[in-house]
Amino acid sequence: MIWLIVVIAIIGFVWWVNATASSRDAQKALNIIGDSHSLIVDHFPYSQFKTAWQDIICVESAYLTLIVFIHGMTIDGKGSQQKQDMVKIIVERWCGFILRVSTLPNTTTNINMVKQKLMTKQNIYLPLIEKYFKDISSNHKLKNNTDIITYENYQLYENFMKFCLENYQDIMSNEQSCLTFHRNKIDSNHFYAIHDSIADEERHAGQNKHDYYQDLRRKGEGSDRDIKIDERTKFIRHHITLLLSCCYNYKQQRRIS
Repeated sequence: MIWLIVVIAIIGFVWWVNATASSRDAQKALNIIGDSHSLIVDHFPYSQFKTAWQDIICVESAYLTLIVFIHGMTIDGKGSQQKQDMVKIIVERWCGFILRVSTLPNTTTNINMVKQKLMTKQNIYLPLIEKYFKDISSNHKLKNNTDIITYENYQLYENFMKFCLENYQDIMSNEQSCLTFHRNKIDSNHFYAIHDSIADEERHAGQNKHDYYQDLRRKGEGSDRDIKIDERTKFIRHHITLLLSCCYNYKQQRRIS
């Protein structure tokens, strides 16, 4: 009987150690994701509706940074139980953060809604990210010129703005969040103008991926708006690359496999 108690105690202790390690590693990962998210919100070039765009981009960039980091964590497989537990903790806690910046209550229904949106968004984002890095590995010119923007980069930014628009529509049509979402209360009075500015950005990003418009910019004939969209597209691409690099270094430092 005493041996059974000892065995149960040992198993319980090992479980506690692993759970503590998973939680500690998850918190360090969340700090990295949080820093990455803040960089987008703080440095992303905005439209004339700067404060409103910050609120809106804050939500979608929270989705994007989580998707990119989890992709970096699991690109080599599910790994150990500790790694799986850590990823689960990261997703649960960051989904709560997404609800907070969306000014939605942290309920089971809303958490499940965020998780469903994550699946939808990652099905769009990840193939474009993977295609870009595959092209880099096989294209010497692309690898050595960070100014080149690929078709996939434009597509990713176009979808980023599309998701921003969808998030904004969902939030502003939800009575639980529509009155508290914008930090600058005046922005709540300009929903249609803000909505149209995001829709225009999405449309121009989709337009810019076509060869005709890229040729215009190479000739110096692109509009100021086209140039600004190129800057934003490069920023998002660079940011994804940086976050994946941080994720790789984190895994090496924490010896996560």
